[in-house]
Amino acid sequence: MRKRTKERRRIPKRFFLVPFSVLFCLILSVPAFLPFPQRIPTEGDSYRCEWEDGSVSEENFAALYSDFVGTDGEFIYIERGGVHGKCELCAKELYRTLKRGNFGELNALRLSGAESRLDRAALFRTFSNTLWFADEYYEWTGASLKRTRVRECESLVCLSGKIASPLKATRAEAVDLRAEAEMTADAFLGTNVGSVTAEPPYGTEHGLVYLDTVSGRRLIAAIPNVAEAEVKSDYCDEGALLAAEGLCRLTLPFLGSGADVNSSYYRGELAHLFSLNGEYRVPESLKSVRVTGGAVISYAFYACPLIEEVDLCGVNSADISPTAFLNLSSLRILHVPKRDVLLPAGTFSSSTAACGCTVYERI
Repeated sequence: MRKRTKERRRIPKRFFLVPFSVLFCLILSVPAFLPFPQRIPTEGDSYRCEWEDGSVSEENFAALYSDFVGTDGEFIYIERGGVHGKCELCAKELYRTLKRGNFGELNALRLSGAESRLDRAALFRTFSNTLWFADEYYEWTGASLKRTRVRECESLVCLSGKIASPLKATRAEAVDLRAEAEMTADAFLGTNVGSVTAEPPYGTEHGLVYLDTVSGRRLIAAIPNVAEAEVKSDYCDEGALLAAEGLCRLTLPFLGSGADVNSSYYRGELAHLFSLNGEYRVPESLKSVRVTGGAVISYAFYACPLIEEVDLCGVNSADISPTAFLNLSSLRILHVPKRDVLLPAGTFSSSTAACGCTVYERI
């Protein structure tokens, strides 16, 4: 008996050819969608470079990008083998806006398309370590200013808002203080700030930040690296010198908050300038204080046991309390236009200075 076998169904070849054709086309199209790095073009991307020896060369983008040093808004500077050169920066207005523009100008900033590839790269490398603060943080993406989270940076531009909190988080070394920003006395406390630039009504002088008001010049804050400071203001904020934790020598036009003892805000203690939330934090490094005016109230040097030299030449004798110096347990020299004062524990000699003041020296 013959066995019946199943008849095999023959599948047309075109059944396989269609899906394989589709698959092959998909594989070929994948590179168009992947973020593969593009080759840096060297042809048609040429820049004129002037060298310090007077020579001129045509350079491509790759070479200049590798040797980039910086830009000042006029030229792009490069260094190659110890030799310096420069190319003209065409995007001068773009640089100016990033450097000095207000928030409105910065927020509207966009690339125009006229900038060269080298311009765009130079600006990005120059400003990539800058943050702008206007109640929120912003950064330059290379094409526009975009909102971002706080991060470490080298420079912080304070456009507006209260800036006490951003500084420490950014670890910025340089601060650009604009008119609309709100500076507080503790803004630089615990920060890496070493330099400050400011625009009116703010101003800086020898590491101190001032605000010009209708009532006069007001001391707001000091940067951390100040070792010697001479205050030139009409009044001072509480804690204004708080951040100067390495301060050694200090000259003041008055002690405390101001020269007007009748003011409702008057505080006459030196430690008022180092106060934080009611706690006095006079730096241990502070050894010498000179005061040229105002009043010296009783116990004016409270919380200042490590100060060694006090010079009050220039202060009116009648404005000095005899008990002003009792807290100065480390006092070595007191220069004062008054003889009837009480000195801290210890033995002191006295002499008359050429100015007529009495000088007490610890024996």
